[in-house]
Amino acid sequence: MTLTDITIGKAKTRERPYKVSDGGGLYLWVTPAGDKHCRWTYRHEGKQKLMTFGKYPDVPLVLARERHSEARRLLATGTDPMAQRKADKITLRSTAQDSFCVIAGQWFDHWKVEKSAQHVDATRRRMDANIFLLGTRPITEIEAPELVAMVKAIEARRFQLPPDPLPLLSQHLAGLVSVILRSAQCLAVLIRSCRLDQYPSGRKGRARQ
Repeated sequence: MTLTDITIGKAKTRERPYKVSDGGGLYLWVTPAGDKHCRWTYRHEGKQKLMTFGKYPDVPLVLARERHSEARRLLATGTDPMAQRKADKITLRSTAQDSFCVIAGQWFDHWKVEKSAQHVDATRRRMDANIFLLGTRPITEIEAPELVAMVKAIEARRFQLPPDPLPLLSQHLAGLVSVILRSAQCLAVLIRSCRLDQYPSGRKGRARQ
């Protein structure tokens, strides 16, 4: 039996959870509370595993099938789809934490200490209006052409911006970006050195006393 939106809508609740097959191992799991989830049971390295693709109708049937097909392709290559999903989420969180906006915000919070309120406010306004255009780009992936494009965009808007006391605003902001990027590099070196100090032999569990 192949699922359709009509058959899913007709799937009534029962005293116990039950499943309605869609083919290829994909099925609809109906709970006594009326919730309906698209699931897939598979085996990897001799272990049975359960993967959920979303709650219907929040996740449409067509999208659940796409996710199911992709998971089956991964399994065919020997990759555990659940482990891959977890790794993708970790990568996504790591990328967000290493984005230019996050790193620039951390640099700004450190830099503004003991600066005058006027200086801090002016610098923040310039950053918000210009260099934060780099947005959520991972800071390790920012290339020189992107910085050049940013400077050119600032120059193109020069006559549309409110008067600024700095005659070479684009150069000033490019300098700020350079400082932020260097700060990120120093932070990465510091983190690596701390890890090496914690595990001098290169093996966990043998921290320096």
